[in-house]
Amino acid sequence: MLIDKFFCYINNLKKCPVIFLSPCAYAVGNCAEEIFYALLKARRENKKVVLLYPYNLPFWLVKYQLTNRELFKIDSEYIYFRNDSLLLHIMRFFLTLVYLPIRVMSLWLRDYFGMVLNVSYRFPRIGLDNIYQSAEKTNGFSWNAVRSQNWGDQYSEKLSVGLRENSETLGESTLTEMGITVDDWFVCVHARENGFRNDAGSREYRNMEIINYTKAFERITEKGGWVIRMGDDTMTKLPKMNRVIDYPFTKFASDLMDVYLIKKCRYYLGCQSGILDIALLFQKPVLLVNMYCWISGYPMYKNSRGIVKHFYSHSKKRILTIKEMFEGPWEMQDNFRTVSKECELYENSVDEIEEAVVEYMNLLESKNYNLSDLQTEANKLRNNTSYHFFDTVKFKDVPAEELMIENYRLAVKIEDSKGAICQKFLEKNWK
Repeated sequence: MLIDKFFCYINNLKKCPVIFLSPCAYAVGNCAEEIFYALLKARRENKKVVLLYPYNLPFWLVKYQLTNRELFKIDSEYIYFRNDSLLLHIMRFFLTLVYLPIRVMSLWLRDYFGMVLNVSYRFPRIGLDNIYQSAEKTNGFSWNAVRSQNWGDQYSEKLSVGLRENSETLGESTLTEMGITVDDWFVCVHARENGFRNDAGSREYRNMEIINYTKAFERITEKGGWVIRMGDDTMTKLPKMNRVIDYPFTKFASDLMDVYLIKKCRYYLGCQSGILDIALLFQKPVLLVNMYCWISGYPMYKNSRGIVKHFYSHSKKRILTIKEMFEGPWEMQDNFRTVSKECELYENSVDEIEEAVVEYMNLLESKNYNLSDLQTEANKLRNNTSYHFFDTVKFKDVPAEELMIENYRLAVKIEDSKGAICQKFLEKNWK
């Protein structure tokens, strides 16, 4: 769209002190991720980010609602509008005015003529073209351009990002009302189900049973911590457990507390689903369980770990080793699991999640994040396989006009993720 190209031109001006960005309006994970990489770019280039987002319009009209609205109001030295202002509201008004008829038209064309316009005609996507790239433009994708950014160093340097003062105050008082004092610590936990997106039968590989976390909860509470289960009220309720709060079913659930709790937790225990990116935005220690992809969703920070789902091969008639998975064909790497039905995915067991949590808590207490030889070997294989398939496989699910952005978005996650698979899980499942 013309408006996207205009802001692209403005963002690429070296003397322009700001970066305009319209984060994904309807998906919390994409929104948090795009804000994070825009802030990194602002820090590299000594600029500030202007977050532009439309007003929340009736769902019946535009067929989506804004994702967590607190995300659009985060605070950072790299955010231009750190409080509400008349100028920001004027810019949001005009953005809404431009995109409303375009969005309605795109829905009309889809519903009556089967025409699907590219994403920039359906949602504001300002600034996405270069947040994953250097200021120096390239004609095509380049690994040298990716590596020139030293993403590992960027991830390691703490990024200034928080909540506004009034949000912090309200969040703190609500946390106290929940029964958690300033001297307590807690872990935020998430297990994806299909109720929020109403995608039963189509994305089951992303889901898991929260009941498989319960032994891990006991290990956390034995250490003196609390467990706060995140999510929405379509999820399976937890049984009553000491020092475990089933937050979606409490009166405290809100956009603010969704963000505040993750910002304040000791670490995040979850899966590769949307709110994980809020934890990454606030650079929290993360333990991933039931990982189903490891190209774009590998543990990012050096103090992060993970364990993967088990892949049953119908042709081999057995569970594959992690080594086989990491070096395997494209269907082993494909994030969308659409290439082949050769493999069936099985969740991590209660005991595997418990063991991973115990190992991870010991890791955080020791603060020794050096990788073992086996973890280093696994990471190297994962990287080499990722490079190979990245250079040889076309991403069929990505429209051509968005391919360059997606190439760089995935590449920055391949190149310098510093975490690893949990040691004990690797020892049992590597070969």
